[in-house]
Amino acid sequence: MVCIEITPNIYWNGLNDRTSDLFEGIWPITKEGVSYNSYIINDEKVALIDLVKGIKTDDFLSQIEEVVDPTKVDYVIINHMEPDHTGMIKTMRKVAPNVIFVGSERTKQMLEKFYQLDTNFKIVKLVIVLNLGLMF
Repeated sequence: MVCIEITPNIYWNGLNDRTSDLFEGIWPITKEGVSYNSYIINDEKVALIDLVKGIKTDDFLSQIEEVVDPTKVDYVIINHMEPDHTGMIKTMRKVAPNVIFVGSERTKQMLEKFYQLDTNFKIVKLVIVLNLGLMF
């Protein structure tokens, strides 16, 4: 799949997964498949909003390359910790060693436990503004 420009500098770069048998390890999806929705913001800073399941890493990185060099990603915004959104966190850290992960305090705790990631994390509180035009 190719990235789809939503508006200048914002792209949908999700993927379709037709290889997984179950969604959330519970619901059969062999006929329908599932989509992993992710977005790229390519502005003063580069941010990815959500990632994809680990088995889709190569496809995902190829899509990012359509817009920006993956090594130049500044932020990965983590909306929630399910593996279909976080499965390539360690890979992203290797590709972009200075990337800053952004999420809640609970997300930070889960990253430490699940992925042994305890550095380069920005905790979002009630209101925080990144140089992306996003407000949390």
